[in-house]
Amino acid sequence: MINSNRIIGNWISVKDTLEIIDKQKIYSFCVVDQSQRIIGVVTDGDIRRWLVQTECDISCTSISDVANRNFIKLDQGKRLSKKERKDLLNRGIEFLPVLSKEQHLIKIHEVLNDSFIQIGDRLLGENHPVFIIAEIGNNHQGSLETAKKMIDLAADAGVDAVKFQLRNMDEVYGKRTSQVTFDLGVEYTLDLLEKYQLSNKEIFIALDYAKSKNLIAFCTPWDVNSAKALSEYDTPLFKVASADMTNFELIDYLCSQGKPLLISTGMSEEAEILRLTQRLNYLDIEYCLLHCNSTYPAPYEQINLKYIERLATFGGKCVGYSGHERGYHVALAAVALGATVIEKHFTLDRNQEGVDHKVSLLPEELSQMVTQIRELEVSLKGPTQRTLSQGEMLNQHTLGKSIYSARSIKVGERLQREDMVIRSPGGGLKPYEIEKLIGKKISSNVEEGIALSNSHFESLKENQLNFSFKRKFGIPVRYHDYHVLMKRINCPLVEFHFSAKDLGINPNTVFANQKYGQEVVVHCPELFDGDNLLDLASDNPAVRDRSIEDVIRTIKVCNKIKSYFQNKSVKLIINAGGWTQGGFINSKEKAKKYLAVKESLKKLLPYLDNIVICIQTMPPFPWHFGGQSYHNLFVDALETRDFLVDMDSENIKVCFDVSHTLLSSNYYGYDFYDQIRVLAPFIEHLHISDAEGNNGEGAAFGKGLLNINKLADTLDQENVNCSFIPEVWQGHKDNGDGFISALKMLDRKL
Repeated sequence: MINSNRIIGNWISVKDTLEIIDKQKIYSFCVVDQSQRIIGVVTDGDIRRWLVQTECDISCTSISDVANRNFIKLDQGKRLSKKERKDLLNRGIEFLPVLSKEQHLIKIHEVLNDSFIQIGDRLLGENHPVFIIAEIGNNHQGSLETAKKMIDLAADAGVDAVKFQLRNMDEVYGKRTSQVTFDLGVEYTLDLLEKYQLSNKEIFIALDYAKSKNLIAFCTPWDVNSAKALSEYDTPLFKVASADMTNFELIDYLCSQGKPLLISTGMSEEAEILRLTQRLNYLDIEYCLLHCNSTYPAPYEQINLKYIERLATFGGKCVGYSGHERGYHVALAAVALGATVIEKHFTLDRNQEGVDHKVSLLPEELSQMVTQIRELEVSLKGPTQRTLSQGEMLNQHTLGKSIYSARSIKVGERLQREDMVIRSPGGGLKPYEIEKLIGKKISSNVEEGIALSNSHFESLKENQLNFSFKRKFGIPVRYHDYHVLMKRINCPLVEFHFSAKDLGINPNTVFANQKYGQEVVVHCPELFDGDNLLDLASDNPAVRDRSIEDVIRTIKVCNKIKSYFQNKSVKLIINAGGWTQGGFINSKEKAKKYLAVKESLKKLLPYLDNIVICIQTMPPFPWHFGGQSYHNLFVDALETRDFLVDMDSENIKVCFDVSHTLLSSNYYGYDFYDQIRVLAPFIEHLHISDAEGNNGEGAAFGKGLLNINKLADTLDQENVNCSFIPEVWQGHKDNGDGFISALKMLDRKL
């Protein structure tokens, strides 16, 4: 009898079937008779359509009357190709019945599960993290303590699994006597194996120790007795060595245990691999073939790495690579070619006795390989269509080119080719549009050297737009676009985003001794002269001191600019620092950086009369100098709260950046709305935009992770009634069209 929730007897009524669907939340079934002969397949959709077309009593009608006799099946021993699996899922087909020649149901083949093997909490297969195995083998030199040390180092390196080898020497080689002789190479191997074997008991102690380190721990059994010992131990899977790929006596025993198999294919020809896969497919065994060249070290020219792609077509739920070459760059290439399992030998000292040591990775190399595989697999993900990343959008503006005015152009003039030039930076209309602009009429005066945009060819809407918000709202502005944007948007607050250059501008040249009816918020520059990024957390005291001076310069501008606006105190938004280039830092190093920020802020406290510093919450992967960095501080609400409690200052608060915190929540697995709840008492200002993935900040609303209604409800529940701005990417373009669209999305919600 097949054990599956998808099987239903033909004696069951339609009414009972509907109750099963409601209770089990399973929506498609195989209908069989009492001998397990298949009648058909039925889905909840089939039942709904049948109910519309009939007046039969559902309590008296057999489900077999509704079952679809024209269904797709899977022949015993056949495996779905990747394309077949994708096509079935696209059609909504979740399973296929596997039938005998007599049409008896042998098993239910779950299409979705066809693409991976589950081992413990790890999933092996496409669209899952590469399963990385540190092959300790016999490199422990016969020492259990060395084996444990290697397990510790492998765990520190971040591998998923460690593997050992288990042999019954008499069964593998027979009893050695003076009459039994071997070739010199075999004699050498035998001597090493006998010298450096761990006992079965010691192997199991090592496996238990590895499991305590949250590693998958398993062995290659070289004989049936060793396989039986591992079965009694309840190993989660078996590895078949290249030397045993044609040993069906051993493989048949392993198949009988119902555990997944990883099978190295070194020393075998394609016909032998196909013979094995046909056998495994017929037995419906979960397995993964590992491409392998069984020489030590394997010459690069003989590895034939692209064979991985062909190997993947032979069957198995995934394909991998077991490498015996020097280094780990070939393993990285294997991942790029589709390998989802990587096995590399691991040693503490390559000069130790034994051939495996020569081709093994040292602990630091193993760690580097794991890091680079993780980076590589992330780089292989993404949409099938070419789109711009956040970093590319930044660089497109900085390094790209746009169409600029070559002279001053008056309203009503029609453009000629000589009126336009192509220059950097980007941000305006793209160069390929230049021919389309010839003859177009300019709708507003344009100074020489201005990047042309669509707004220069549209009538400027003079009427100010009004919004109905419960909270004080504004938009981000620069000195050069403040007056233009204020003609379009009637907002009670503006947030000036300063560059280092802006700090040297006399505010009166912008505001002309006028008093404006808004409040002002200031965003401190992050990049200062000499490519110096603001970093109050730097390990370098000189960098911290310079950053403190840069904040003081900005505070002085705040005190000047507020005289033109309504507020007595100014919120100063700062990115406090704490980023690194090479990767994230550990908790001990983070604590040092938090302490450095605290000491830096203490030095700023005497300057904070009428200033509230609002530390901005940060994303995990900020963009600096056109590239991605790693942010370590103010990405976790609990850490940020503890920092602010420790500071205990009314002049140090939080600017809660919704997009940044969405990204950090998505990356670390936090509940975004819990982050708001934790920081609610300290939130002084909000930056609001959507976010995509782990590093797509500033996305337009509706394109990412944000639920606007839930955000509004959470802010209301937590009494977060502070000011906010929408901070969508390039919102200022075309006279603020992006900001206006964002405010319309938020209107009457916040």
